[in-house]
Formats: sequence, C-alpha cells, structure tokens
Amino acid sequence: MRRAYEALPAAPSARVRGRALAYERRPPPLAAPCLFLEGGRCFIYEARPIICRSQGLPLRSREIAAPDHLTWCPLNFKGFALADFDPSAVLNLDTVNRLLAGLVREEEAERSGATGSPGRRLTMTDIVLRPERCEPLAVKEG
Repeated sequence: MRRAYEALPAAPSARVRGRALAYERRPPPLAAPCLFLEGGRCFIYEARPIICRSQGLPLRSREIAAPDHLTWCPLNFKGFALADFDPSAVLNLDTVNRLLAGLVREEEAERSGATGSPGRRLTMTDIVLRPERCEPLAVKEG
C-alpha cells in the first residue's frame, strides 16, 4: 500500500497526506472516510487491504459491535432488510480474520530469523506518515 501511495501524482498525494495529518491531530469518528477515498474513488484501489476488498458483501461478525452483527453496503443492496439476506451468501468476517491471523502466524514461524515486529497492524496514517514502519522484515544473516 505504501508503494501505491508513493506512486500517486503530487496533488492527490498531498491531499491524502493532509487528511492523514488531520486524522493524526484529531482521530476521526469510526464512520470517517478512508484517507485514500476521494469523491467515491480509491486512490490505491489495486493495492487496497483485504478488509476493503470484502466491503460491499454482507458481512457477519460476533466480534464487532453487537453479538451476531450483520452489515452490508447500502450502495450495493438498496432497499434490503436484514431478513432479505440468504445466510449462505453472507461472509463470516470472524472466520476470515481467524484464517488471516493463522496465515500471519505461519509466515512468522517461517521467518523465525527475521528482525522487526511481525504481525503488527499498521493504520492508514502509519502508511502515509511513517514509511519506516512499512519496510519489509529484514532476515538476519548467518
């Protein structure tokens, strides 16, 4: 994602950086738009994170907000109510997150000689304002 940000033309890059600095000074509400969204367009669409790739699908989670929370993008499902969704068409976000965490642990085990802080999540402001945190893990020699 950092490389995609660095590849942006100067004007959009400056606007994204400005939003990152504003979010850094005053954390936005949970419903605030992503730094990389502008006019409904994602500046780093090809490099967007997995959570963004799953947006639009109906998502169920017991680990977010209320028990058995279901959310969906109202732009994709206009006029839909909770009862309208076929349970087999709902993505279980908790399962996806557990699978991804398992993959991270597996990669960390393979990189047992790595330095740095594997498994640490980065915020969007980190990606924009702290490039040193985005560096790949360096493998120890010898």
